Amino acid sequence: MCIKSYLLTIMCVLATCAFAQTQTNQELEAIANSETGVKQSNAEYTLGRNYLHGTNGAPLDSMKAFSWYERAANHGNAQAYLTMAWFYRFSSVVPQNLLEAVKWYEKSAEHYNTTSAVELAQFYLYGKGVEKDSAKAIKYAKIAAFKNNNKGKYLYAWCYCYGVGTKPDSLRATIWANRAIKNKYYSAYWLLGNMFFYGNSVKKDYQKAKSYYLLGDSFNEFNCQHKLGQIYEEGHGVDADLRKAIEYYEKAANKGHSGATTRLAILYSDSSSYCYNIEKAIYWSEKDFDAGNRRRLRVLMNLYYEVADTAKAHVLYSRTMASSNAVALNQLAYFYVRSKHISDNFTKAHGLIDKAILLAPDNPHYQDSKGEFFLIEGQEKKAKKIWKKICKQFPTFYEKTDSTSNNTALNKYFSKQD
Repeated sequence: MCIKSYLLTIMCVLATCAFAQTQTNQELEAIANSETGVKQSNAEYTLGRNYLHGTNGAPLDSMKAFSWYERAANHGNAQAYLTMAWFYRFSSVVPQNLLEAVKWYEKSAEHYNTTSAVELAQFYLYGKGVEKDSAKAIKYAKIAAFKNNNKGKYLYAWCYCYGVGTKPDSLRATIWANRAIKNKYYSAYWLLGNMFFYGNSVKKDYQKAKSYYLLGDSFNEFNCQHKLGQIYEEGHGVDADLRKAIEYYEKAANKGHSGATTRLAILYSDSSSYCYNIEKAIYWSEKDFDAGNRRRLRVLMNLYYEVADTAKAHVLYSRTMASSNAVALNQLAYFYVRSKHISDNFTKAHGLIDKAILLAPDNPHYQDSKGEFFLIEGQEKKAKKIWKKICKQFPTFYEKTDSTSNNTALNKYFSKQD
């Protein structure tokens, strides 16, 4: 049955190519509306392709393309299954619906389409839009691997490495990873390195892990470079060496590795470290923030404050306003009351902090900031009024605990008086 399905797919492809070369759109429509079986579905598929790409004299028309592809898919055209998955996953022609896309990917994978099989293996392996399903993950990874798809081989090796849908098996994981590597899928070096780094189905061995990561690095594989950075930063089987760690992190980050970008932002921002560099801290923190790490917001605002770059601070603030970020407002307000590089502007500072208080009325930090502004401004009565209000509404705010201390400038000043 498997061989028959595969041969049928090949026949459909060949027949479709013949249609595309010899039939006009009018002739294709006549066939689609009068014939049945393979001839009908191939004509429908070809019409869909023509309208999607504006070929063979057809105008660009995504809606018509979808309509013809849908007809072809419903009439059993295996190529149309994958296209239908694409429409439901990426296109704006129909509402995006990942579950509907998965349905069509599964139909496509049943005909041994490796693109669909790889997508499904990842969906079920990582739980991308669907519930994780180990059995389905290894099923589709196997289909792709046995059809000589390199990423499929990698995912199949992953399943054996981590015991996804099967028992952990380091030998099979190594065999399939090496098959992927043989065809230049060098991320498999990272998988083999991780197997020894974390001790998955083998005894933990940092030296073996490092050797695999170095092999990956020789082919500029950024996951391996990130792990080498971690090895040297944390001292796994080597003496800790921040310079080497940064060297590998930068290699990975320059290729777009988000984890390496975060580590560089943190390391360069650490004022207690010899690698502290505010210009590089800003550079990598901006990249980290742009990549979606919103935890860098407070640090980035502080870095802008240190160099008195109000222009960038305002840009960052305006970008975060879509989420009405009180943290950004608070940080920006401080630019105008205690910067060494720009003149105080208490009107702007109070305006910003008032917005933060409105956004987060149950957070006493922002009220404390406003009180501090009054204190710096010399308006002691107003400052004390806010301090008393905080003490009454949030009686434990200024208390010191084992992990935190909110003994702010405002509290230090007035607690001594009382």
